[in-house]
Amino acid sequence: MTSWDGGTLDEREYLIVRGTVQQIVYYNDENGYAVLRLAAENGAEVTATGTFPNIGLGEEVILTGCWVTHPTYGEQFATEAFERRLPTSVRGIAEYLGSGLIRGIGPRLAAKIAEKFGEDTFDILMHEPERLSELRGITDRKAKEIGRQFTEQSEMRLLMDFLSEHGLPVALTTAPSTRCARTRICCVTHTMMWISSWRTVWRWSLGCRC
Repeated sequence: MTSWDGGTLDEREYLIVRGTVQQIVYYNDENGYAVLRLAAENGAEVTATGTFPNIGLGEEVILTGCWVTHPTYGEQFATEAFERRLPTSVRGIAEYLGSGLIRGIGPRLAAKIAEKFGEDTFDILMHEPERLSELRGITDRKAKEIGRQFTEQSEMRLLMDFLSEHGLPVALTTAPSTRCARTRICCVTHTMMWISSWRTVWRWSLGCRC
């Protein structure tokens, strides 16, 4: 695989595009399909399509896929797989927190939180949310609620990435029983192991050693 340098590429060639999510043009809550606008490493604007579970503004992504031409919307990067990292810059953190993923945090408050805690913001939200009350206007109760939502979002991201990685429908995360993402991952993993073991026994009974 090669990285895109801005030139014209064969649509059948699988490439890697690195960039930052600048805009979420479309997002389907049921299956995670999205159309994104990225700021690529080389400064170009890229339209990317694919399954991006619970994606947020400001996230840094590494996409694997190929270029396609949509009859209406033109050139797009069709993503087959992707990796992502939470933003580390103050601006990126502010954009992520202010994108609507966490209730009670708008763009202005997101900017204040990012400026106050910098690159430690996400760690504080996860482990020391009470410190948010150091900011004027955030009560202890609101600080804990923001921390709770961020933890749930983080666990849901983990679950969605796990399902996507194993080719399972992202819609599973909308089930009423989805209370703890880590528990769901554990259950799915054991189920997959059971299915794999069953297939092995079945093949062995048929005399197949593949």
